[in-house]
Amino acid sequence: MITFLRRHGLLVGAMVITAVALAAITLTRHLRMASAFDLALFDSALWSFRQGDGFRITLECVNALTYPHHFFGEHFAPIMYLLAWPAALTSGPQALLVLQALAIAAAAWPAAVLARRMTGSAALGTLAGFVWLAQPSLWQAALYDFHVEAFEPLFLFAFAAAFLAGNRWHWLWAVLYLACKEDAPIYFAVTAAILGWRSGRRADGAVLAALALMYAWAAWFYIIPAFSITGQPLHMSRLVTPQTCGGLWPWFVTITCDSARWIPFLQILGAMAFLPLLAGALVLPAGMSLGVMWLSVNNYQSGLAVHYPFTFTPLLFLAALAGAGQIVTWMQGRSHRARHTIFALSIALLLAGLFFGWYAAPSLIAALGSNRPRVMRENRALLERIPPHVPVTAALTLAPHLARRTQLTLLLSPSCKTEWLATRLDGETYPFLNDEHFDWLIGTILATNSAYGLVAENDVVAIFRRGAPTTANAALAFRLEHTIRATEFNHQTGTGITDDQAGDGLAWRCKPQDSEGAFIFGHYLDLPAGDYEITFRLRGAGRAKSPYARLDVSENGGRFIRAEHLLAGDTGGYREIKLQARLTGMGAVEFRGFKIGPGEIVVDRVSWRRLN
Repeated sequence: MITFLRRHGLLVGAMVITAVALAAITLTRHLRMASAFDLALFDSALWSFRQGDGFRITLECVNALTYPHHFFGEHFAPIMYLLAWPAALTSGPQALLVLQALAIAAAAWPAAVLARRMTGSAALGTLAGFVWLAQPSLWQAALYDFHVEAFEPLFLFAFAAAFLAGNRWHWLWAVLYLACKEDAPIYFAVTAAILGWRSGRRADGAVLAALALMYAWAAWFYIIPAFSITGQPLHMSRLVTPQTCGGLWPWFVTITCDSARWIPFLQILGAMAFLPLLAGALVLPAGMSLGVMWLSVNNYQSGLAVHYPFTFTPLLFLAALAGAGQIVTWMQGRSHRARHTIFALSIALLLAGLFFGWYAAPSLIAALGSNRPRVMRENRALLERIPPHVPVTAALTLAPHLARRTQLTLLLSPSCKTEWLATRLDGETYPFLNDEHFDWLIGTILATNSAYGLVAENDVVAIFRRGAPTTANAALAFRLEHTIRATEFNHQTGTGITDDQAGDGLAWRCKPQDSEGAFIFGHYLDLPAGDYEITFRLRGAGRAKSPYARLDVSENGGRFIRAEHLLAGDTGGYREIKLQARLTGMGAVEFRGFKIGPGEIVVDRVSWRRLN
């Protein structure tokens, strides 16, 4: 063990750190209600299988091409049989996210073994493992929920390493790789044939390729159509064809001259120091995968975004290892200086590619969502108010938390026919436009004659039930229609922060050293004439006798001040400061806050109500 750790401890440590980091990030993202459709889809299918209903996806929605169907009618992935029971270890899809993180990190080991065999260098093998773990496209893919393709890199590298070593375990790894998805055998067939040719095992490679192609034929033309409600793979409608582009030439231009396709590809290629270009024939499987991606009308797929790098990146990385082997072969017999120069240039190109790849990648922190621990606990408690297994309509980002039931309707348009409804109050209602969502929520669900009563809410999540008392509806409708969060105002000074005590976990803060100016102003509301009570929820700290903030209510774009309050001293935590103002109906009403001296101000929200 000591010898093993001395030789491989750095790589093993990096693998452990990567697995823990990926699991922590994706689990946190899920708990913060930032995961979405695909995680719900897989959890739903695996739950259905454990209930004896096959891999039936119970998700459906209004005005979208999503309906209950067997997963194998969409993708043929027998590996689902191996995932069904491990997925049951947790009450939700958390186990799937952990398994995905482990698979991505574990792939570094066979990648290192394979690189060692292709280059003849143990040091380059270890370096290859680190480079694999540093690929920005993998981290990007892991952030987008869960997908069975996440296991493809591990099985592909393990197969190639075992095959080149003459180890019969390559049959097991081949079967597992083919089981990941229906397009895997197509890329595998070419990979096996080329590896067989390069290693002098042409017969073995040809047998593997032939078996893979027969499996692909059966999957595409018999198995998937048998499970599909349309009689063909459900994703066939995604293909870009000359007919959809208006002719052969427009189709060719769409596929080959689109920067939205080329730039992501070049970023992934650059993160591998462009080594795949030296791989010879072994770059063909990656090229085939790229072609399949580019032939899709789905912008995420053609742009190699979200989870699609799970399929393309390992094939390209395999080609990169072959390219590195070509450089090592070329350097044999060269001078010591030439070898060092080539190695230094390759490392510099690799580091530059990784830097630009990470620079262009989405922020890992931004992908986590914004809810604080207290809010996350409240959200989970609210969702647990819905009985298990009963049909429910839910906002897209709530679906992964409610997927284990016989019917889950996604709230993508203004319609709800189930007994229970779970939605978001913080604007996270994609693809249901926020304004349309609130208009429907206030005008229909929260109306006095609504069939749905509010069961519970916490500024982020709201739970409704058909037939429940509607006594709490009016108060929520009023608050939604008459509240502006501090982060939604205009600002001249201060910064947005996360705050566990704020209503939705976000607030606007002015520190003592920040410049003076308006920390909130707007929204230029058109309010009718009358008496109003305006409530500023904030906390402040400053000298007791010297005001450090001024709050006011104005009309006509700030020309007429209707109410004013000076803030001094320490509020002792969040406090509601109420101003009464008589508006004349001039319009352009603003609720403003100005920093006028040294002190700290943190604003949560501003709300108003008419008094007469």
